[in-house]
Amino acid sequence: MVVPKASEIQALPLINLVDQACLAGLAAQTKIISAPKKTVLYKSNTPFNFMIYVASGTLRATEMGSDGRVSSVVNIPSGQLIGLMYLYAKKLRLDTLQSIEDSVVWLLSNSEVESALLQSPPAMKRYCQLLIDSMHSLHKDRLSLLMERADNRILGVLAKYAQKHNQDLFLVNLPTQQVLADLSNTSRETVSRVVNKLFQDGHLMKEKEGIKVKNPVFLKYFL
Repeated sequence: MVVPKASEIQALPLINLVDQACLAGLAAQTKIISAPKKTVLYKSNTPFNFMIYVASGTLRATEMGSDGRVSSVVNIPSGQLIGLMYLYAKKLRLDTLQSIEDSVVWLLSNSEVESALLQSPPAMKRYCQLLIDSMHSLHKDRLSLLMERADNRILGVLAKYAQKHNQDLFLVNLPTQQVLADLSNTSRETVSRVVNKLFQDGHLMKEKEGIKVKNPVFLKYFL
């Protein structure tokens, strides 16, 4: 476990707008830890005490619905700050967070972040903008579930795992086909049929970096 310097924590997104007078206290209450692959950082229905910055690696947040099916899966790459929606809500976590590759994360004290934002108007303004962006993203995801065609719903879910690598687009760290089926409100058999057809038609191709999107046009609407 490592405690960062104030100058190091100032480089984090959102925190770079925090008043410098608040940085020392925030840095003192921040921990840097290693999270080997499959490390569970927190489970659902537990208190939210820390915001999390992903310094390296990739994390996955998984939320289960009341019916026991997966209702949300989000891959969180390095450079992201997690916990904006919970900072002032004071609610229990709805998701479980796990590393899907060896990662390094920063744990920022929730109370210290809250105090720093309240004393830093530029940071608070940016925080509100990020919250609005998050709500728009959630709304977009819900709209995709209203699509009548199952294949379009599946494409919408696949697009969430698209990442650029050397100017090419790849589907990276996909969950299982059953999870994809849960997220798109369809069956695993339908997911298998749609994905196999994308490979057969040359839209997708397996490469060492992941699944390459050979024809990004078919995902354009969902990106």
